Amino acid sequence: MDSGDGDRKSVNKFINNDCAITSTSLILFVFQSIVILIIICISAYNLTINTGDTNLWTALLSSSLGYVLPNPKLKYSETKI
Repeated sequence: MDSGDGDRKSVNKFINNDCAITSTSLILFVFQSIVILIIICISAYNLTINTGDTNLWTALLSSSLGYVLPNPKLKYSETKI
């Protein structure tokens, strides 16, 4: 019976560590998404009202959009003729 309790404790410890890692990565993802959204909004706003250096705002907007959008993938299927 004693070995069963030890196994349960190790399983619970593993589950708790897994949840902690998941919540940490979720918090990081949400924080990064909010920061990128703020950068996109500020860049678009400054480009529409033409304040400051437009090269700076264009570079920030395009690089942050490149960070957010997924990489394009070409679906290749081999067909026999």
